[in-house]
Amino acid sequence: DIRATDRLEDFFRKVKEDENVVFFKGKVAKIEEDAEKNLVLRVEDTTAGSLHEIKVDMAVLATGMQPNTSEVPVPTSVPYDDYGFLAGVDARAGLYAAGCTRTPAGVSESVQDGTAAALKAIKSIARR
Repeated sequence: DIRATDRLEDFFRKVKEDENVVFFKGKVAKIEEDAEKNLVLRVEDTTAGSLHEIKVDMAVLATGMQPNTSEVPVPTSVPYDDYGFLAGVDARAGLYAAGCTRTPAGVSESVQDGTAAALKAIKSIARR
């Protein structure tokens, strides 16, 4: 399940159309280097239920993003959405959700969101 938004959606579509790029949803059992210094991946395609051994120039392993709020909950009563992310956090209570606590986000988006949350907190303190 790949979720690309905004400019990354176009990038993903272009990459997916490239005949030299292969996507597998599954598990990488092993990565080795052969005699010619190529990477050899042994992968299980969990969608098709098949095993593959492929030679590649580069392997990118990406994990899904799942909040761990069920394991380490926020130490106060806050609402969560259906996926376990913080939802409707009340800034009046001094809580400012940012980045991946609110939604899956890339690094730059998380940094911007964190900066915005910090500025909101500073404004809140300055008003007191």
